[in-house]
Amino acid sequence: MANFAARLSKRIQENPTFKNDYAWLCATGIAALTENQDLQLDVHSVDDNSQRLTRLVESASCFAMDDNVRSHQLAQTIALYGVASNREPALAAACGHILAELGNFPASNFVRKLHNIKEDSLPRIVHVRDFARRFHNTVELPTGSIPLTDFQFDIWQDLTEGLSTAVSAPTSAGKSFVVREYIVQKIKEMPTVTVAYIVPTRALMAEVQDKLALSLGHDDKSLRVTSVPIEDIEMRPRQVFVVTQERLLSYMDEVPSACFDFVVVDEAQQMGDGSRGMILQECLERINKANPGCYQYFIAPMASRVDNLAAAVGRSQIATHLTQDSPVVSTKIVVRPNADSVQDLILEMVDRGQRTPVGRLHREYGFGNRRTLLASVCIELGAAGGSLVYASGQADAEAIALQIAVELPERGTAELIELARFIRSDVHRDYSLAYCVLRGVGFHYGSMPTLLRQALETAFHTGSLSYLVCTTTLFQGVNLPARNVFIDKVKRGRNDQLEEDDVWNFVGRAGRLMHDVAGNVFLVDYDNWPAKLLDAPPQVRVEPALSKILGPGLAQLEQYIEQRGAVEKGFKNLRDVEAAAGLMLNRVRKETFRETVSRCGGHLSEVEVTKLEQQLQGALAQLNVPPDVLDKNWLIAAWRLQAMYEFLDEQVVAGTWREYYPSHPMLPESYARYQNMFTAIEVHLNGKPNERWARYLNYQALAWMKGATISTMVDKELDHNPPKPRKNAAGVSSSNTAVRKIFDLLEKTLRFTYVQLTRAYCDCLAAALRKAGLTKEADSVYPVALALELGACTKTIISLIELGLSRISAQALSNVIKGSDLTAPQIRNWLLSRSEGDLPISRIVLDELSRLRLLRTVS
Repeated sequence: MANFAARLSKRIQENPTFKNDYAWLCATGIAALTENQDLQLDVHSVDDNSQRLTRLVESASCFAMDDNVRSHQLAQTIALYGVASNREPALAAACGHILAELGNFPASNFVRKLHNIKEDSLPRIVHVRDFARRFHNTVELPTGSIPLTDFQFDIWQDLTEGLSTAVSAPTSAGKSFVVREYIVQKIKEMPTVTVAYIVPTRALMAEVQDKLALSLGHDDKSLRVTSVPIEDIEMRPRQVFVVTQERLLSYMDEVPSACFDFVVVDEAQQMGDGSRGMILQECLERINKANPGCYQYFIAPMASRVDNLAAAVGRSQIATHLTQDSPVVSTKIVVRPNADSVQDLILEMVDRGQRTPVGRLHREYGFGNRRTLLASVCIELGAAGGSLVYASGQADAEAIALQIAVELPERGTAELIELARFIRSDVHRDYSLAYCVLRGVGFHYGSMPTLLRQALETAFHTGSLSYLVCTTTLFQGVNLPARNVFIDKVKRGRNDQLEEDDVWNFVGRAGRLMHDVAGNVFLVDYDNWPAKLLDAPPQVRVEPALSKILGPGLAQLEQYIEQRGAVEKGFKNLRDVEAAAGLMLNRVRKETFRETVSRCGGHLSEVEVTKLEQQLQGALAQLNVPPDVLDKNWLIAAWRLQAMYEFLDEQVVAGTWREYYPSHPMLPESYARYQNMFTAIEVHLNGKPNERWARYLNYQALAWMKGATISTMVDKELDHNPPKPRKNAAGVSSSNTAVRKIFDLLEKTLRFTYVQLTRAYCDCLAAALRKAGLTKEADSVYPVALALELGACTKTIISLIELGLSRISAQALSNVIKGSDLTAPQIRNWLLSRSEGDLPISRIVLDELSRLRLLRTVS
């Protein structure tokens, strides 16, 4: 039967009538999803449309029985576009059956529910067949019984058999969902368990924490789900840390006895991401050493293999699941102005590098302006179903959003009015985002505060925002489905280019599983892209960052070590080489150098390995930094750490160390002490003295730790650096440049770079104090790094953040909660004794409290 289905499928696919029918269906489906009645299709036929659709559905039934991947893709496309273009119940029932035959039960169930299909709408034998197939793929999840796709079901079987697993699939395949649900199940079953769920960004961290907390419940007093890995005063037996690799490494440094039972590495391709990849590798190796029985799960999109990442951290035995098939249809459509008439917009479908005409749109205003083409296309083709629009950077996102917004009227909905009010009060009154959201348009980038990003994502989910212009933040796992995706460039930032897998990851947002029957990916001006990245799916090989340095970068690493870090300006990949040198010094000191090389540099000859080992041993012999300081701060050049340690040791010997001793930010002496700290960091850790920059950092860092609002910080920035009088496309002045500067200062500088640098500074100071016998003073050094990362220095605000609240919400609540030294349990009890009406705070903050179930419910 399989051979017959294969032969018949091949004959059908080669038939000209089928090709014409299929082109017609795709064009009809694409047009139906745009809901633009003026779009004129370029596919015509004398045949009746119902006859064509019947032929296609019959063909799809045959394709579903073929084992060929292409046949399955065609069957799925026909089934999903069939229900998009025709709402007849019998047709929808047939398409739902085809999807069930393909094992795509989420899509099948979605079609059945969308069209209210009854069980008796198909012959009984077909119903029985569907039932048996669905029953086989149905599993019991914490959220109830659910039928999985065939790919998801295979993963689930390996998970339940107790296998560590590596998974790679397109963005829409539901891979993270399956792993997350399994983890939730295990947490609920086990009386004692510790889990690390590692994600690359704060945006994804907040999303995963919310989902886990929702699945696990908020009322279990034996469970903590947190993104702030600090000591749990309640000593709960079940701990779930949702963290970036930086936060996890910091926690493991502070708690050397930390032991994990389960580890999920979401967006595992980040192990190839320079110094951050090396941090992740270090975390996983230490976890494996502490508990060789720890179960680990690696999840990545579009990778040709993932098991090599597991092997690099000592996990050679791991179940692997790879696919490039997606359970949703995301059709790529080239959009370009007509060369003969700029008043016409031409649409062509791209399938495996081939172009098929779809249709054209005529507008008297024309599409000849390249600068506004993307916005015009978005308005014409993306008004229905939600549209994500790619921007190369923050300023580009703001500009594109404004171009779209100025063409749209204000909506005046309560949700958007409240969102605009929140933006003006908690970010800045002149931030153009407020103007845009009132017209159903938002922009989204990584350095935005968590609560603002979440509010924008929620408004997009609910449909209040029709457009969301975003940067690469959404490339790394944030689950934001859309009917349409628009992209007109492969530029990233000022000078970089998007990688092929990044582009495919982004366009995979179109037509997300269980949210829409299909999605449109509009490639605007695609013919002028420097590379045709979407003609065919990529074969991406993810290699650990350390392996890259020990491979093509070995000569650079040797040069860096030989020169003791004193390399010339312009040294290529300095940050990554510096981190690799620190990590390998750490390995030599711990006598695990050879083991690391065997995993990440197995291609090196014995001569090369010995030479590198001797270089590292020679460098290590010249260092007098205490070993624990080196171990905790290997990301920073060892020779700069030595300079910092020697300087602070001199201050201790001279008795002037108190001038460099960071105290609580609220104390009056803190300004002078922190000024000395930042100056010393610039001189010794950064190696480039800059008194003016140190003063600026000191002022902003203290304001941030003491609880200054972003709006206040933006106002101060505008006072210090007033902008030139200029109006934007909406005809109003904006504070966008100042807002972006503060966002970047907080997220990229204070909360990332200087978290590492201040931690190194405090470690060096504590070591120097211990050397002098000042143990009490060493143990009492203020944790500047934690205060910088959280933007808080009072116990109450830190406890609020530990409960899962954003910094904005924590700051707002600290103004209505009496007491600055409250624990998380005390605050939880205080909040649960109150309802929404008891708190005079923003609706956005109240929504976050409700989402975390931290308010009393009123029946």
